[in-house]
Amino acid sequence: MEQQQETTNQELEKYKKQAEEYLAGWQRAKADFINFKRQNEQEKEDWIKFSNSNVILQLLPVLDNLQLANNQQPEINDEQIKKWAQGIEHIQRQFENILKDLGLEKIKTIGEKFNPEIHESLDKEESLKTESQIIKKEIQAGYKIYDKIIRPAKVIIGE
Repeated sequence: MEQQQETTNQELEKYKKQAEEYLAGWQRAKADFINFKRQNEQEKEDWIKFSNSNVILQLLPVLDNLQLANNQQPEINDEQIKKWAQGIEHIQRQFENILKDLGLEKIKTIGEKFNPEIHESLDKEESLKTESQIIKKEIQAGYKIYDKIIRPAKVIIGE
């Protein structure tokens, strides 16, 4: 009788250990699944955020040209031409706002310290010692989408 109870207790211990192993395995699998779901959701969010970046990259030259055209406006005396120029400026602002709503953000340049991760130096200008590595001119605007650089700013820095 004692031997049978001893055998039963051993079997009970064996089954308890096995149940604990199964429970631990199930808990690991559940945690892995939760992590997988979280990672999958993050990948979906990132895909949605950055899916527009290729289209935006193709639109940036159009924005650059609109900005150049508006910055090069001559003195206008004719009222109709002034209204036309104001309309073009309005289109530019509207275009910029649409791109901003899609997550596009312009990289700050003039007066900022040169950062090779977001700026591309095209040339250097003589300046005071205290202004070394400070951006003096912006040649082409740089942009990022949700903190991801899609085009570095082309600049001239102080030397």
